[in-house]
Amino acid sequence: TTLESLIAAAIGQSELPLSHGDIASWQLQQLRNQVSYCRKHSSFYRQHLQGVDAAALAGLDDLAALPLITEAYLRAHGPAMVCVSQDTVARIITMRSSGTTGTPKRLFFTAEDLDRTLDFFHLGMQQMVDPGQSVAILLPGATPDSTGHLLARALERFQASSHIVGLVAQPEVAARTLAQLRPDTLVGFPVQILAIARMAKFLGLSLGTIRSVLLSADYVPQSLCKEIAALWGCEIFTHYGTTETGLGGGVDCLAHNGSHLREADLLFEIIDPQRLRPLADGQWGEIVF
Repeated sequence: TTLESLIAAAIGQSELPLSHGDIASWQLQQLRNQVSYCRKHSSFYRQHLQGVDAAALAGLDDLAALPLITEAYLRAHGPAMVCVSQDTVARIITMRSSGTTGTPKRLFFTAEDLDRTLDFFHLGMQQMVDPGQSVAILLPGATPDSTGHLLARALERFQASSHIVGLVAQPEVAARTLAQLRPDTLVGFPVQILAIARMAKFLGLSLGTIRSVLLSADYVPQSLCKEIAALWGCEIFTHYGTTETGLGGGVDCLAHNGSHLREADLLFEIIDPQRLRPLADGQWGEIVF
């Protein structure tokens, strides 16, 4: 995968392919560093992690010894969790609750955080887009450092052009727009792209030769992938991530056998949501990172 060079550069390895042992060893050291750093620079973590000895973390399995942080913590203590000076915060994303009341969730990103996401987008997109090709981005992109804006900047790095179309409010309008743009690749929400594909067929619109589609930001059922692939004859890729993972999280490759994760930035666990304990490989549970 194109992402292996990104992880190799982060962990200081020059030889590919990387071994899982090399990655795990580096991740453990970074985990220790992170615990120490957060306790030193954040009033929230000073209290939250006061019983944790960073040096005693002997392996990644010890991640389970750290107390979980829930959405409620983010809403109640977000600013106190920030471990850098406010002067270095480049972007704040405010996520309000679905109701009309409740404290909004605010997530803080430094320029370095955004650059790491940009690197992930840059290398991840090379698995489905070639230089000189065009990409229609059906994601929010009107503001600087939004997902669509970062993706467009990432594509510029390897001479791929992009058009930020934005979220799909009216499938017919979006289908006609794409018929004019005739992109090689689409990036967007699964249901919205399916709606465009169905609308284009209904209207008899040709969108040109769509080579690939990246589905992101929502659950991606296999039935939906099969229908889009059948309608357009394209290859389907999927991305997993949330605002909390720094917008990027994991993306699949040409093998289509799972996601390649940002292993130089994120640790993932699968836990039992009732007991809040890690599960063995192969068992279904809740994703925490």
